[in-house]
Amino acid sequence: MAWVKLDDAFFLNTKVQRVNHKAKLLYLSGLTYASAQLTDGKIPAHTLGLVAGIVKVPAKLAEDLVAVGLWERDGDGYAIHDYHAYNPTRAKVLADREATAQRVAGWREQRRNARSNGVTPTVRGPERNGVTNTVGNAVSNGAPTLDPTLDPTLDPHEGSTSPERPAGEEASAVSQPLAPQAALAPVRAVPKIAAVPTGQRAMFGALVAAFLDRAPKGSEAGMFAAAAKQLVATGAAPDDVVRLRERFEEVYPGATCTPTALAKHHAMLTSAKTRTPAVGRPTGPRRETPAQQIDRIFHGRSA
Repeated sequence: MAWVKLDDAFFLNTKVQRVNHKAKLLYLSGLTYASAQLTDGKIPAHTLGLVAGIVKVPAKLAEDLVAVGLWERDGDGYAIHDYHAYNPTRAKVLADREATAQRVAGWREQRRNARSNGVTPTVRGPERNGVTNTVGNAVSNGAPTLDPTLDPTLDPHEGSTSPERPAGEEASAVSQPLAPQAALAPVRAVPKIAAVPTGQRAMFGALVAAFLDRAPKGSEAGMFAAAAKQLVATGAAPDDVVRLRERFEEVYPGATCTPTALAKHHAMLTSAKTRTPAVGRPTGPRRETPAQQIDRIFHGRSA
């Protein structure tokens, strides 16, 4: 995205004040077009209609801009007066874009190499964080090769066909300095995954067996897991699932029984005070509707 510079006192300029608002729009449209297309402030004749059409003003207003000195004639087209006094040239914009692209590409390449080598990338050069190329190059992509002479417990001549061992080699092996820790790639700790309690796992299986004939998937599995966790927390056992479901259908006839419903109403279902509603018992006389009352009073009809 390119940007165009506009003086904050643009509308106070005497040249700008001498043209109407439509001509002002044409000037601003030409300014943005020149910046976006990198024309160095030029408005070719074949693009004048497009520039004017963007802001829906007549193209003939270009002559008004020329008359006050905001635009200049350039062959059969126009050029914005003093465009380069406030805006960069096409060559400068392209050079800046190329420099930015190279800088970004170099940063990305450096970051990729640093990740593969296990070294923190230098953002603005080695002098910024004290990391030198020597340390960076000391790490390879493969596993580090250890010199057996650096460990006194290893025999550097084990498996060798040489019949003799040079004198004083054991002492020199012990006196060898250890490999620098900076040359070893850091080891990342593997995050631990919390195990699901056995009781919750058994409750999950009991719920699936009671409600489905297949394995739950996606959000359905999450719903079953949440219900199993809640039931276990309330003290329910996997063997209670079938009995709880039958009890739910007795207490709440016509309601849909789900694992979530069992978990939500577990306390009610296991309470001794819960009574099974009588099926078919009359609940008392029905109240008349307003229409039935009118029929009974004025027409002598009964419901």
